[in-house]
Amino acid sequence: MPFQPIPILIVIDDTRGWCAKVVPDLQELLSNRGFIADVHRMQDGPIELVEHRAVLLGAPTFGLGIRE
Repeated sequence: MPFQPIPILIVIDDTRGWCAKVVPDLQELLSNRGFIADVHRMQDGPIELVEHRAVLLGAPTFGLGIRE
């Protein structure tokens, strides 16, 4: 069976714009490894997951003591 890219969905909370800063690099990294990575902002409402085989959730880490 020939290789087929694996469709995944990255769902992010982009309230303050921090997640959107890392998503392009993450998409490129995943693409180089055989994934098709679609991005959806939680603020944009519900989305169908039927076409995706995996979901990654991205959320800000405010209050965890993580520095830039």
